Amino acid sequence: MRAAIAVAVLVGSLAFPAQSQSADLTGTYVMEGRMDGPRGAAYKGECELRQNGAYYQVFCVNGNDRYTGKGMVSGETFSLYLGEYLLVYRIAPDRRLAGTWVHIASDATGKETLTPK
Repeated sequence: MRAAIAVAVLVGSLAFPAQSQSADLTGTYVMEGRMDGPRGAAYKGECELRQNGAYYQVFCVNGNDRYTGKGMVSGETFSLYLGEYLLVYRIAPDRRLAGTWVHIASDATGKETLTPK
């Protein structure tokens, strides 16, 4: 009976891994990215993340473009709706965010990192 319980606990822990407590992402980040495709342009900017209860307010500047959005953490993932973009990042232990994005009104996609300053 004990072996069956131990196996059930082991199987349960494999099926549902424990979610790690994510670090607070509040702060200023250097934004670097590139649009996918042969003519994909690189870009740089800065983002500020401010925790507001269960979500984050996000403010980004990229050249003359300014974006405001909201994001939320789920486990090791940070998902963000920023102006016309949907972004999904993986949270690294050092709070670096690396992910992909899609433009809401076109087929444009790309990759982006946010590195804490």
